[in-house]
Amino acid sequence: MIPRIYLYGTAERYKNYLRAVTAAGGELCLNGCPETCDGLLLPGGGDIAPWRYGQENRSSRDVEPERDQEELALLAMFAAIKRPVLGICRGLQTINVFFGGTLLQD
Repeated sequence: MIPRIYLYGTAERYKNYLRAVTAAGGELCLNGCPETCDGLLLPGGGDIAPWRYGQENRSSRDVEPERDQEELALLAMFAAIKRPVLGICRGLQTINVFFGGTLLQD
């Protein structure tokens, strides 16, 4: 069975992740029903909107509020159905914020 890994975004934006998941023997799913996937990948990118962890924006860059909202909703769903989640860079920060953590803006 080939593991199906869900990622919010487009293949054009996440070419390296597509290659990595495929090279590891998985299938990257960018569309469709995330609940049918075996895991969630939260990739790197810009900063999470600081208001999500109770701060004003003092130095966060490349903030994508829509992406924050979608990835946090996906994380809630995957946590509820007890499927694995891998966060890379920004993705790990998203996991931290989801579970009530804060971040240091730089």
